[in-house]
Amino acid sequence: MELVKGHRGRVDQLTSATTLELGVTLAGPSTYDVSLFALDADGRLSDDAYLVFYNQPASPDGSLRVAARADGGDFTVALDAVPDWIHRLVLTVAIDGTGTMAQLGQGRIVVRAGGQEVAGHTTTGADYAGERALMLVELYRKDGWRLTVVDQGFDGGMAALVRHFGGEVDEAPPAPPPPAAPPPPAAAAAAPPPPAVNLGKVTLDKGRVSLAKNQTVSLAKGGKPMLSKVSMGLGWDPATAGSSIDLDASCLVMDANGEKLDMVWFVAKTGAGGAVVHSGDNLTGAGEGDDEVITVDLGQVPPAADVLLFTVNSYKRHPFTQVVNAYCRLFDEGTGAELVHFALTGSEPRTGVFMAALFRSGAGWDMTALGVFEDGRTVREMVGPAKAVLATLDRT
Repeated sequence: MELVKGHRGRVDQLTSATTLELGVTLAGPSTYDVSLFALDADGRLSDDAYLVFYNQPASPDGSLRVAARADGGDFTVALDAVPDWIHRLVLTVAIDGTGTMAQLGQGRIVVRAGGQEVAGHTTTGADYAGERALMLVELYRKDGWRLTVVDQGFDGGMAALVRHFGGEVDEAPPAPPPPAAPPPPAAAAAAPPPPAVNLGKVTLDKGRVSLAKNQTVSLAKGGKPMLSKVSMGLGWDPATAGSSIDLDASCLVMDANGEKLDMVWFVAKTGAGGAVVHSGDNLTGAGEGDDEVITVDLGQVPPAADVLLFTVNSYKRHPFTQVVNAYCRLFDEGTGAELVHFALTGSEPRTGVFMAALFRSGAGWDMTALGVFEDGRTVREMVGPAKAVLATLDRT
């Protein structure tokens, strides 16, 4: 079976074997380091003994193994022996030395069982620019084991991948910083964030609410706050029919001081102690309805988490001027009833947008429609601007 980018399927539909072999072969001018990250339910590498790569070719229990090669490697995964705390296995490749993934001639990932190929996927450097790593394939638990072809670029090399998944990297101490530059004149100081805009707060007492930009709704009915499970659906369409635009919906979990506590996106799909869960990556924006959904169990959000910021980013740097019909909507996860809708009416030639914020208000939660554009191809690049955006929220 030839697998396409974005494929998701049950492993037991490919083979009845419980031991898989994942073979990776890459062609190009660089040497490649292939690695298998074992992640817990929060998407973190909580035990670095389960990072399997050329310098650590087997996990402590032997359920994960690799025979590394200069042009790739062969991994063996004994699915029935993988410890229960491991929820995801992410197969990655990073360049050893200089170069970028744009130089990749052709890569081939094959899935074997009993030495026989049962599935495969081919990738090339044509889709990548400055990335120095790729996330290739993911195995994850859902009613057994499932497999998805990710085939996404990643900024940075092996060390950046380790840090991204919550691991630590031992490095030489940094060089001393250069002498501090003199402070800029007062006229060159950064402008303060714009003041909060107050369009008045509405409630859900009369049913579904359509928000305008900067408008806030109290997630309460009859004065009683909602503490149920809700979902934020985000959708968009390419401006040109038949085109493919890879947008990614994400959630930044922030504390009351505007500091990031967690990040939920297509790479780390669960966060905030399991209270925030991502549906998975949609690679094209095609089709009707929500393209990606992030579910929030409001009653289980950790007390330190004060704000949930929902973003959409253009992974391949398509500007939002090439996107139409972008929206977000909040709906009751139990009944499916839509509670709040916000349609993005403006557009800017930028690669990221803060769509909406959920934040604590007394014993309940409020939601504000944002529509604030920024430059950022992933949610990681939105962390810096997020604090200024939060400063504009009307929390009264």
